[in-house]
This record gives sequence, C-alpha cells and structure tokens, in this order.
Amino acid sequence: MDTAQGQVGHDGSGVFFVVGTGRCGSTLLQGMLTSHSRVVIPAETHFFSKFDPARIVGGAVGDASIGVYLDRCERERYWADLGIGRGEVEAAIRDGARDTRGLFLWMMERLAGEAFAADAVVGEKTPHHEKFVPRILEVFPGARFISIYRDPRDVVVSLREMPWRSSDSVLRNARRCRKTYERQERFEKELGVERFTTVRYETLVSETEGELRRLCAFLGIAFEGQMLRYYEREASGYLGAEEGWKGMTRKPIDASRRGRYKEKLTAHEVKTVERMIGGYLSVLGYEAEEAIADRIGWKIADAGEMGVWQMERAMTSLRKRMARLVGGSTR
Repeated sequence: MDTAQGQVGHDGSGVFFVVGTGRCGSTLLQGMLTSHSRVVIPAETHFFSKFDPARIVGGAVGDASIGVYLDRCERERYWADLGIGRGEVEAAIRDGARDTRGLFLWMMERLAGEAFAADAVVGEKTPHHEKFVPRILEVFPGARFISIYRDPRDVVVSLREMPWRSSDSVLRNARRCRKTYERQERFEKELGVERFTTVRYETLVSETEGELRRLCAFLGIAFEGQMLRYYEREASGYLGAEEGWKGMTRKPIDASRRGRYKEKLTAHEVKTVERMIGGYLSVLGYEAEEAIADRIGWKIADAGEMGVWQMERAMTSLRKRMARLVGGSTR
C-alpha cells in the first residue's frame, strides 16, 4: 500500500476518472491514454457502485465486519469477473486497507500489476461512476474527471446490442443518456475545466491527435506519438469476457461506427430519443433529424412505459433491501 499511497496525493491529485454513458467510446479513449508510457488505467472496477465499504458496512471495515463486507462483494457478478480472491482482499484489509481510499487504491494496484509504477498517472474507467462523482470527491478531493459523450442516438443503438441492456427500450436508454448529460453539465460547472473536461467521441475519432494533446495537457503529461497507435498496445485494458464488445478498440478507428442509428433506428425511435434528450442534443453539437409530427399516442405510450419502469425499479429496490436485511447487512 505504501507505493499506491505515495504516488496518489492525499487529496487524490494523482488520480483521474473516465466517465460517460457507457457505449460512448470510453474503452477506445482508455486504450489511447494507456498507450502513453506513464498512464495506467486497469479494467473497470465498479468500485464506487459495488464495493465501497461505506455503502456496505457504513464506513471502514473493522474486524467484526470483514465477513459481511467480503460476503457482499462475492455476491456481485463483477467480483468474479475481476478475478480477485476472497483471501487476497481479507489480507489487504488486515494489512491496513480498511477504508474506501485504501481499498480502492489496493484494488487498482492489484489489477494494474507492475504498471502501477511510482511515476504513473493513475486512471479509473467505469463509465457509470459519473453517478458517484460527489462520493469520489469525498474520498479524493483533488481528483480529475474526463467525461466522454457520443451522439445519443448511436449510444442507444449500441446499448440495445449489449446483453445487459437488450431488454431495455429506446426510451429507457435515452433517459439514461439524458441523466448523464445533466450530471455532466452540473459537474463541469462546479469543478471547472481544470478538474472536469469533456470529450466528444466524434471529435476524438476525427481529430485524434489534437484531442489527445489536449487531454495530455489536462493530465499534466507530454503527448507521445504511440498514443495514436493505441491498437498496438500490449494490455487490452478490459477483461477477457468483454472481448466481444470491446475488441474493436484493438483495431484502427472505424469511421462506419458513426451514425449507425440511421440504419438501426426507425423514424419513431429517432424521434423518441431526440424528444427525451431535448435541448442537450444541440448543446452537445448534434443536429436533429428531419422533424416528424409528434403523435399523442406515442406520448401516452411513453408515459405508460416510464410509469411501469419506475414501478419495476421500486420493487427491485425493495427486494434488494429485504435481501440485505435477511443477509444481515449493516448498510
């Protein structure tokens, strides 16, 4: 732990987070950044949403709560994917990594291995950590954030192709995008451009060197040419199980990935996304498709779907809370 604690300042000034909607180009950006000789970003940890001890045991892990914490971690499917053994975590806790900061840095070092060097610029890339920016800032007040976004219509297409979102509707995925844009706008204002910067996916793939030079300046490092050859990197930055949907980041940029929604979404679905995103579409630099008339039936159907979804979410939340109570969680 001494190495990790030493390279990341006490205020978190040595760590940054890549966030976004998911399916927005964050893995591509990760590959470009980690092609730099000093940047290390291991596989997604999901730490602040799944493994933060403050969420599980209410604070630092004490001797009496080690079992509760480990049991909860093992129930998360991401835990098995990360390949971290229960014994390893228990040893780390007993060795002093008991609070959120300590456990997070231990996990980062464990996943990064030798790349977690003394002069490394340490990054974490779990897109939905954008929901946990306030919590991250409690733990790492000096942390920096890179928020990447993409045409929400393309994001919706890509999300719908993912196993964990295949059953979600266009409306639901569009709503997730809007919530992310709202938080992005808020944090950009609160933290300022020195601490929170945004990257437009379409600009990243069309003006790659310029964007990477800007991001290097944001991170306080010099641009390196091999970042443009990110597809030649040794470490993928993701888990083997994710190869199916992240493997394209091991290849040169494919311009055909832009504007896929024009073939994948119906006119009604495009309208649904644009209506849900609202003014953010133009704010983020995208143009609406040719207007088609809103139909009252669509709006009624959308409202009904959202109502059912909210009810399902409430029931799921209740079931999880009941399960934690039965399981003896102290959260």
